[in-house]
Amino acid sequence: DAVNELAVTDNAVACNGGVAHPPGFPLHSLLGHLACAIPWSTPAARVGAVSLVAALGAVLLLFLAVVRLTESTWAALVAGLTLATGAGFWRHASLAEVFALHVALSLLVVVTALRTAASTSIRSHFVWATLTGLTAGLALTVHHSAVFVLPLAALVVIRPWRGRWAGGLRLLGAATGAAVGLTPRLYLLLADPQRAPRWGDTSTWSGLLHHLLRRDYGTFTLSVGGAAAPLQNVGHFLRLLPIQLGGALILAAGAGWWALVRHGIGRGAAPAGLAGTRRDVAGTLALLPWLAGPGFLLLFNIDPSGIGGQVVERFHLLPNALLALMVGVGVAALERFAESSAVREPGGRG
Repeated sequence: DAVNELAVTDNAVACNGGVAHPPGFPLHSLLGHLACAIPWSTPAARVGAVSLVAALGAVLLLFLAVVRLTESTWAALVAGLTLATGAGFWRHASLAEVFALHVALSLLVVVTALRTAASTSIRSHFVWATLTGLTAGLALTVHHSAVFVLPLAALVVIRPWRGRWAGGLRLLGAATGAAVGLTPRLYLLLADPQRAPRWGDTSTWSGLLHHLLRRDYGTFTLSVGGAAAPLQNVGHFLRLLPIQLGGALILAAGAGWWALVRHGIGRGAAPAGLAGTRRDVAGTLALLPWLAGPGFLLLFNIDPSGIGGQVVERFHLLPNALLALMVGVGVAALERFAESSAVREPGGRG
């Protein structure tokens, strides 16, 4: 089983202090190394516990993001349950791999970005912009595909500018936070070259760059020599959506996406509590699932069948999490629509 083999490798890297396959996943390796030092159960269970804690954190962070967007606890609960019960997410919640942590930190970027966008004072804006930069840097040390939530982080740091001094201070804070967040990458440079398993030589700056750019695989491909399979991967992703989100909740995700688009382009009144969300933020949120999902999948060169399917399905977790956020927004929009319809009915007036 290809996924189990990768999980065993990640477990060995974490416990032995080695270097994982490109791009290295240093934050996961460091957290796994700490977990391995705990005198409890087996090493595999300890590293798997990192994924479990991260998965629980991802569900909580999704809940917080939906509450901030919609002001609806009910909608946030539905979104959290949608993510938690997805087949792929459920499976990776216990595997000693990076993907549960990847989703958690990507959602943390979304939460801190939403808090940055809601800030009104210069001090608050600076603090939350710094935290957004920090979480973005940390997310990128877990997996490169966290880049697909960075448009939201960049947007809230840059806009609104609010003057040269305030805008420059916010940029400085975000850049400093990002630099601190990226420091786990130094683990790849400093790791003991005698520790195994170890992929390549990352003990020099050129070797580190080679590793980070995934040149052994091809920077913009998943494997060496694989035939292009972009449309097959998009189709595979779409076919799995019913078991990741549930049939009815796909409709809610569509409603949520459309609510964000309408608010983003300024069509009609803001739905489902989105009046407190900036239009540019809403529009950018609507873009993220497309970037992390079909946009990313169009780069894949692994046939998504058999073992290949098990490999590529790990990359579905982030777009599924972002679609679960759309589910929350959609449930809130449908809830508000039902409430307004009840009020308009003759018997609905008090």
